[in-house]
Amino acid sequence: MRQSALRYAPRAGKVRSLSALSCERAVAALCADSASKTLVAGTGSCAQRNIRCRRWPVPNCRSAHTKLQAQGRCLLVNHGQPAPARWWRAQGWSALEKILPPWLLARLEVFRPVLEVLDGQIATLTAELEKAAPKELPSGVGRLTSIVVSREVCDWHRFQNRRQVSSYTGLCPGEYSSGAKRIPGAVTKHGNPRLRAALVELAWRLVRFQPDYPPIKKRLSILAKGSRATGGARKKAIVAVARQLAVDLWRLHTGRSTAEKLGLIH
Repeated sequence: MRQSALRYAPRAGKVRSLSALSCERAVAALCADSASKTLVAGTGSCAQRNIRCRRWPVPNCRSAHTKLQAQGRCLLVNHGQPAPARWWRAQGWSALEKILPPWLLARLEVFRPVLEVLDGQIATLTAELEKAAPKELPSGVGRLTSIVVSREVCDWHRFQNRRQVSSYTGLCPGEYSSGAKRIPGAVTKHGNPRLRAALVELAWRLVRFQPDYPPIKKRLSILAKGSRATGGARKKAIVAVARQLAVDLWRLHTGRSTAEKLGLIH
């Protein structure tokens, strides 16, 4: 048995090497065939990266702000005390000073100065970003959201077609195929996560302010307030709206179309 195994081992290794070589050639041919259709998602020039980084302190400050104010509220709730939404501000703090014991006020005083500083920084940075936004925007598209989307994309002109735009956002559905079998999957979530979150947030806002926008009007029975659609159906619908919205914003910023033709009213 040992001699038989040694005799056939080289042949098995040869078969495996040929299979690997065939796979390598097939992959090389596939890459060569799709090279012209592939978009290299760069990070932009040095100046574009600097502009993009200017908005990152805003979400960082908001994240730290949320954690600190939540810790203060948890401290109040754990000791059976009322927990106002903005307990660190003047109105909420004056009310807490009348009912809280001194030792609990001392614990909260640790968070309060930091929260006040973060409030000022968030307001200053947000105002700076909004000043850079265009003056004329479609209804429902806020100044902050507009500048966030534009700076995360860096350059709308680097996309050659709508497929490249959708792929960069990571809102395209995945696919699992084998032979004649094709199974559509969830969105790939590749690309820029900050851009994807901003587009979904903007899509929900347009459901309220622009219900006649074609991608929303098509799915209004699912997305409208009071709809009986399930949560999964609503998520799929809003992702589809966000994907089409990214394409329409690309057409708008590159001059391929106008807001009126796209169904976006001012």
